[in-house]
Amino acid sequence: MLKQRDSDKDRHMDIPGWKGNFWRKDPDPFTMARDMAPVIFTPGTAFHYSNPGMAMLSYGITASYRGTQYKMSVHFFAKDLSTIGMNDSEWSIGYGQTYNVNDLELVANWGGGSFTPRAVARIGRLMLNNGKWDGKQLLMRKL
Repeated sequence: MLKQRDSDKDRHMDIPGWKGNFWRKDPDPFTMARDMAPVIFTPGTAFHYSNPGMAMLSYGITASYRGTQYKMSVHFFAKDLSTIGMNDSEWSIGYGQTYNVNDLELVANWGGGSFTPRAVARIGRLMLNNGKWDGKQLLMRKL
């Protein structure tokens, strides 16, 4: 008889193979998604949510900025949030961890985000003002 687990996280740690390594971060979820997770159908022909798929989306978007003036990372996100008056204690993303894979700073985009109600209100205000905060354009306005 299987022992009941206290959380999904505990069950994830017991999964064998690449799936378990993804959750155990062994060596990291992005490398496991890129190098070990199988492609189960031709891209663009079907849809199935997967955390490794989200990891590869984050990896691809971050890699696309390589060699440009732009950079995707928690550090830059944090700088933008402090500009609108949010403290580090009011938010977290990617379970509070950044992974360095192939000189890319990667953040888990499949979960681990939390924001206080005050933080959400500030982000909403920024969006309602088309990326402006107190008259200063912080984000590009969608044309």
